[in-house]
Amino acid sequence: MTIFVDHYSQFLFAHPQSSTSAAETLEAKSKFERCTRSHGILIKKYHADHGSFASAEFTNNIRTNNQEIKYSAPGAHIKTVSPSDTSEQFLNCPEAC
Repeated sequence: MTIFVDHYSQFLFAHPQSSTSAAETLEAKSKFERCTRSHGILIKKYHADHGSFASAEFTNNIRTNNQEIKYSAPGAHIKTVSPSDTSEQFLNCPEAC
Protein backbone atom coordinates (compact mmCIF):
# COMPACT_ATOMS: atom_id res chain seq x y z
CA MET A 1 0.00 0.00 0.00
CA THR A 2 1.31 3.42 -0.91
CA ILE A 3 -0.09 6.36 1.03
CA PHE A 4 0.23 9.86 -0.39
CA VAL A 5 -0.32 12.93 1.78
CA ASP A 6 -0.71 16.48 0.55
CA HIS A 7 0.72 18.33 3.53
CA TYR A 8 -0.83 21.66 2.51
CA SER A 9 -4.44 20.44 2.43
CA GLN A 10 -3.82 17.31 4.58
CA PHE A 11 -5.56 15.26 1.88
CA LEU A 12 -4.74 11.54 2.13
CA PHE A 13 -4.81 8.96 -0.66
CA ALA A 14 -4.11 5.25 -0.29
CA HIS A 15 -3.43 2.97 -3.23
CA PRO A 16 -2.99 -0.80 -2.84
CA GLN A 17 0.05 -2.28 -4.57
CA SER A 18 1.07 -5.90 -5.01
CA SER A 19 4.72 -4.90 -5.42
CA THR A 20 7.00 -1.89 -5.06
CA SER A 21 7.84 -1.77 -8.76
CA ALA A 22 8.30 1.59 -10.44
CA ALA A 23 5.37 0.81 -12.76
CA GLU A 24 2.96 0.24 -9.87
CA THR A 25 4.27 3.26 -7.99
CA LEU A 26 3.75 5.44 -11.09
CA GLU A 27 0.21 4.07 -11.43
CA ALA A 28 -0.43 5.06 -7.80
CA LYS A 29 1.08 8.53 -8.41
CA SER A 30 -1.13 9.02 -11.46
CA LYS A 31 -4.29 8.05 -9.55
CA PHE A 32 -3.30 10.27 -6.61
CA GLU A 33 -2.76 13.27 -8.87
CA ARG A 34 -6.01 12.65 -10.76
CA CYS A 35 -7.84 12.47 -7.43
CA THR A 36 -6.24 15.62 -6.03
CA ARG A 37 -6.92 17.54 -9.27
CA SER A 38 -10.60 16.62 -9.00
CA HIS A 39 -10.53 18.39 -5.62
CA GLY A 40 -8.66 21.43 -6.93
CA ILE A 41 -5.27 20.41 -5.51
CA LEU A 42 -2.14 20.57 -7.71
CA ILE A 43 0.84 18.50 -6.57
CA LYS A 44 4.16 20.30 -7.13
CA LYS A 45 6.60 18.47 -4.83
CA TYR A 46 7.13 15.04 -3.35
CA HIS A 47 9.02 13.95 -0.24
CA ALA A 48 9.70 10.23 -0.24
CA ASP A 49 11.98 7.44 0.78
CA HIS A 50 14.35 6.07 -1.81
CA GLY A 51 12.93 2.72 -3.02
CA SER A 52 10.85 2.89 -6.19
CA PHE A 53 10.54 6.67 -5.78
CA ALA A 54 14.22 6.94 -6.73
CA SER A 55 13.87 4.79 -9.86
CA ALA A 56 14.71 6.28 -13.24
CA GLU A 57 11.09 5.86 -14.34
CA PHE A 58 9.73 7.74 -11.35
CA THR A 59 12.28 10.56 -11.45
CA ASN A 60 11.78 10.96 -15.22
CA ASN A 61 8.03 11.28 -14.61
CA ILE A 62 8.69 13.92 -11.94
CA ARG A 63 10.85 15.93 -14.37
CA THR A 64 8.37 15.54 -17.25
CA ASN A 65 5.61 16.94 -15.03
CA ASN A 66 7.74 19.86 -13.80
CA GLN A 67 7.59 18.58 -10.24
CA GLU A 68 10.27 18.27 -7.58
CA ILE A 69 11.23 15.42 -5.28
CA LYS A 70 13.24 15.36 -2.06
CA TYR A 71 14.36 12.15 -0.39
CA SER A 72 14.57 11.30 3.28
CA ALA A 73 17.86 10.10 4.68
CA PRO A 74 18.17 6.31 4.81
CA GLY A 75 16.47 5.01 7.94
CA ALA A 76 14.68 8.30 8.60
CA HIS A 77 10.97 8.33 9.22
CA ILE A 78 8.95 10.66 7.04
CA LYS A 79 6.68 12.92 9.11
CA THR A 80 3.11 11.73 8.99
CA VAL A 81 -0.15 13.56 9.47
CA SER A 82 -2.23 12.69 12.51
CA PRO A 83 -4.98 10.24 11.47
CA SER A 84 -7.43 11.91 13.84
CA ASP A 85 -7.00 15.18 11.92
CA THR A 86 -7.67 13.66 8.52
CA SER A 87 -9.70 10.48 8.99
CA GLU A 88 -12.80 11.89 7.27
CA GLN A 89 -10.83 12.92 4.16
CA PHE A 90 -9.05 9.57 4.13
CA LEU A 91 -12.22 7.54 4.47
CA ASN A 92 -14.07 9.53 1.81
CA CYS A 93 -11.28 9.53 -0.76
CA PRO A 94 -12.11 6.23 -2.50
CA GLU A 95 -15.69 7.36 -3.13
CA ALA A 96 -14.57 10.85 -4.13
CA CYS A 97 -12.12 9.75 -6.79
